[in-house]
Amino acid sequence: MSLEKDFLMRQFMMLARFLSQVFFKKMMAGQEQVIFYDHSTAKRNEDLSDDLNELVGMGEINEAENRLFQVFEQNPSEENFATAVAFYGKLMQWDEGALRENHFSRDEVGSGFQDICRMYGVVDSG
Repeated sequence: MSLEKDFLMRQFMMLARFLSQVFFKKMMAGQEQVIFYDHSTAKRNEDLSDDLNELVGMGEINEAENRLFQVFEQNPSEENFATAVAFYGKLMQWDEGALRENHFSRDEVGSGFQDICRMYGVVDSG
């Protein structure tokens, strides 16, 4: 379990560095530095966010993830990427039991996030 959390945290730190450089035009001094992600980009995509939140609220996490990938494959935009980051960020806060009750797992959170990052061109350098 600790290894999974370490992997996910490393992925989010890598994403934070990417967002900092691309969206905020700032270079981070080191991996330990934390940036606060501005959710305004994801807010420009409220329809998709609302759809995902509604599906997750009904316990349909798999369906929500499928919808996210369907939209993202058609349009890998900045807004869709930010929505994906927010989606997986929320799921990371769930414990394994709650995920399992909704027919999902921590591994699926990690692999889905990794797939989205790969599709958007974010590559882990570490």
